[in-house]
Amino acid sequence: MSENIIPSGLKKKAFLAAFRENGNVRLACEAADVGRSSHYRWLETDPAYREAFGSAKEDAADILEAEAKRRAVDGIEEFVGWYKGEPGGVVRKYSDTLLIFLLKGLKPDVFRERLEVRGILGKIDFGRLTDSQLSRIASGEHPWAVLAPSRDLCEPEAGDPPVTTEMLMLPPATDGAEE
Repeated sequence: MSENIIPSGLKKKAFLAAFRENGNVRLACEAADVGRSSHYRWLETDPAYREAFGSAKEDAADILEAEAKRRAVDGIEEFVGWYKGEPGGVVRKYSDTLLIFLLKGLKPDVFRERLEVRGILGKIDFGRLTDSQLSRIASGEHPWAVLAPSRDLCEPEAGDPPVTTEMLMLPPATDGAEE
């Protein structure tokens, strides 16, 4: 980080240094004797502080990533076989979970989660949906109900079952007569 973007004020500098090391706002506030509200106010009102905090956040993330790599690849030693308060030996343990997260972060195209949609819903081109349509589907509304007005996005092909009002979760059409 260059000196010209470090905000003035010892409290700000102390907070940023602590945050850079621990990546935790509460702990950095305690270390710098700063209230959380001060930190958030500085973020809102001081562009130099906001930029410096972004840099400190990246540094903190790099430190955590290096520790995750160490635990995943190099492993950690753990005492085992205790007898009368003394360890009988040491084993090296590795974290497969951390390794998975590191791989997902570094090569998301290879290690990302995959979801396969089959059947009629597999024919929907979700890339053509609006944000509003996607939000409605994400909130639990059935995709066919969301897409009923724009059927060109999901028209079933020959051999697919017909779309029914039950599938759309729509009330059946009425002739307008009151019962």
